[in-house]
Amino acid sequence: MKVVSRFHGPPVSPEYYRALLALYDVPAGDRDRVFADSIAQHIEERFAEAFQLKKSSGSLCVQRLLGKRCGKGKIWANCECFPPGTDHASLWLKDGKPALFVSQPYGITANTMQDMQKFAKENGLEFDVGAEMSWWFPSRTVLVCWRAKGSRVVSGADKRDFL
Repeated sequence: MKVVSRFHGPPVSPEYYRALLALYDVPAGDRDRVFADSIAQHIEERFAEAFQLKKSSGSLCVQRLLGKRCGKGKIWANCECFPPGTDHASLWLKDGKPALFVSQPYGITANTMQDMQKFAKENGLEFDVGAEMSWWFPSRTVLVCWRAKGSRVVSGADKRDFL
C-alpha cells in the first residue's frame, strides 16, 4: 500500500512513516479513536501551557467566570451552570481565578448556536468555537471557550497558533 501524507511535505521521516503505517494497520472503525488517544493529552497540556491555565478541581459552573458562586441549592437558586450545548465541561483558572469554561460537544446546530448567543448576551459572557484545539475525542468534537465579556484570556486568533 502506498501511503502519502496530505499534511506533511516530503521528505517524511522514517518515524512519521512508521506511525502512519501502524495507524493504517488498525481496523478502519477504530483509527479515529487510536488517533484521538494518541493526541488528546498532548493537546490538553499544550492548551494549558499556551495560555498559562490550570484545570480547576472546584465546581463546574460558568457563573464562576463572573465572580459568582454556584447557587445549586445555596446562594442563588436559579443558577445556570452550563451554557446551551455543553458537553465534556471543564473550568480553567488563570492566576488562581476562574478564567475559562470549556465545553467540547460533538457538534453545534444552528439552533444551539442561537441559544448560546442568547445565553452569552443575557449572562455577560463571550465564547469562541473551534475544532483545532479540542482534546475530548479530537477530530470529533469542537472546543467552545466561554469567558467573561471583555476578558482576553483566549481569543479565536490566539487558538490557531498554540499547537
